[in-house]
Amino acid sequence: MTSGEHIGIPGKSPSIRRNVAVACLVGVGVLLGVIIARRPAAMQRFDLSAVRTLSAERAAEIAALPCAIELGGLSSLDEAAARPLGGHRGPLFLDGLAAISDAAASDLARHPGPLSIAGLALRSRAATTLSPALAALLARHDGPLDLPAIEELPAEIAKSLAPHRSRLTLAGVKRPSPAAAEALAGHAGPVAQIGRAHV
Repeated sequence: MTSGEHIGIPGKSPSIRRNVAVACLVGVGVLLGVIIARRPAAMQRFDLSAVRTLSAERAAEIAALPCAIELGGLSSLDEAAARPLGGHRGPLFLDGLAAISDAAASDLARHPGPLSIAGLALRSRAATTLSPALAALLARHDGPLDLPAIEELPAEIAKSLAPHRSRLTLAGVKRPSPAAAEALAGHAGPVAQIGRAHV
């Protein structure tokens, strides 16, 4: 190397820097694209609202599906079908239910994912009493719960309703017992209008 030679390429360093910067940006863009592509897709919803009856075998097949399940066409659900559905881990929509046995209600109340039983919750507005099993199932309803016809609230029922996470309205309850009031104090959502029907 002579004294007049220089390391590098004089006059082209800015261009090289620009190329390196562009290459870095492209690399970052590719990396972001890979990260976005690897994000889990939104949970699919399997619409079975045309189903009117459900056997235990079919319920077990449906419960194994890794997606949200729409079964709004069912107006009733026996214990044999409720048991496997109670183990389904995705959102479960049973908004057409009009009546359910205590045994089936107990199985369904164990469902670990979001549970929608809007029809049963609506029909329960006329109920003057609740069984512990039905109260526990209603507590799983993913929405407001209005029980205006309930006038007596046993502590056991109050305890079953306590895990409900949305608004609970008990307009007909004049004076809950101390034990019931204590249970309702642990209600995960707001409790409204206790005794308002008697004011």
